[in-house]
Amino acid sequence: MKTEIIVHLDLTDCKYLGELHQRIKTTFGFPEYYGENWHAFRDAFITVGLPEKIVIRGEDTLPESLLSEIEKMHAKLDEIKFEVNEYGWEFEYEIV
Repeated sequence: MKTEIIVHLDLTDCKYLGELHQRIKTTFGFPEYYGENWHAFRDAFITVGLPEKIVIRGEDTLPESLLSEIEKMHAKLDEIKFEVNEYGWEFEYEIV
């Protein structure tokens, strides 16, 4: 029986974009040279591998100033999902 690889990204009470990217970097084990932008976010998964599922917690605690950045993250995750699902790989994300 195969075990699903799930990564939990906790964004609870992030205040700044830099803090958000640092949590992402730590959670996914992105390399030190991670560029802390949404193109680098996508590209970093090539280095560390993509989990089958990402569970995102704490978006409802973020300040309004980060909402457009969260939308960009969702768009990038949707892009990744579309690309890998075309190849028959499993990937999804959930916001709790």
